[in-house]
Amino acid sequence: MKKFLSILCMVLGFESIYAQRVVDTGFVNEIKTKQPFIYANTKAHRLKLSLNSIHVQDEIFWLGFSVRNKSSLSYPVDLIRLFTKDNMVTKRYSVQELDIVPIYTDAPNTIPAKSTTKFVMAVPKFTIPETKSCYLEMFEANGGRNLELEITNDALFFAKNVSVPVDSPGDTTTLDNELIKQQEYNITKAAIRGSRFIQVYKAYRYGKRMYLSCMVSNSWKKPFGFSGIKINWQKPDGSTEPVNTRMEANTLETYKPYSRREFVVSFPLIEPKQGDWLEVMFQSSPEYKLHDFMIRFNTRELREFDYVNRNASNLTITKNIGNEKN
Repeated sequence: MKKFLSILCMVLGFESIYAQRVVDTGFVNEIKTKQPFIYANTKAHRLKLSLNSIHVQDEIFWLGFSVRNKSSLSYPVDLIRLFTKDNMVTKRYSVQELDIVPIYTDAPNTIPAKSTTKFVMAVPKFTIPETKSCYLEMFEANGGRNLELEITNDALFFAKNVSVPVDSPGDTTTLDNELIKQQEYNITKAAIRGSRFIQVYKAYRYGKRMYLSCMVSNSWKKPFGFSGIKINWQKPDGSTEPVNTRMEANTLETYKPYSRREFVVSFPLIEPKQGDWLEVMFQSSPEYKLHDFMIRFNTRELREFDYVNRNASNLTITKNIGNEKN
């Protein structure tokens, strides 16, 4: 059912709520572990669905939910839906329902028997008109144990501010990286070593950082990997200045035979002068006995990095499904 709905959404041009990607596991876990301060819940079929917390970051609501399964049967989740609908409807008019498409969710596929599972859902910030109500529905796959939880304006007004932690040098799985991946191709730079190659095909400026979206392809029968990524700023006088680099967590994972993977590398904004070069060195792991991959950007190319205008309410996140093909 999930796969069918995802394909249908793609065909119709909508974002599927199942096409989600982990944003920052540390931040999400922090939301889950915070002390509950909203006590909205619904019970049925020895199941309890609760809204525990609402946090707001920029223009995004982070909703913390939990599901307690007191029965001896596991609960396979088919669909979780957040929507608003009209309160009072006369016989002449039908009920109008409007889905609120999540920006992110780590909703589970199954709630094991005799257990409690927590999950987080991020949605564009909203309020509920007096003539409407807001509900979260959870449907059981191949079953009838469905749950419906009402979310009121009072609960939304209790939302607490929260900030996303600053990325560590080795992990930048953030909303910004996902935004870069959704931009159009605007550059072509590549480095090749036999049947393995690295291509940089998106280069953007956003905020105070510059972003490179890279694709690594391994068309050989043996795996390989990187030990790190080093960026140097080469100046006309011959001096070299290292640049602090951030990358996604999966960048340094092993690249399986006949696979490919996309990742984002970012570094502080550079205002290049004539004659400057930027060298991006993808350092091969010693055990694979490969030369390093190098990609260079000259002054003109650095100045032509496109700017990104981000609208948080329209931000969508795509799950990394099938990026790595065996």
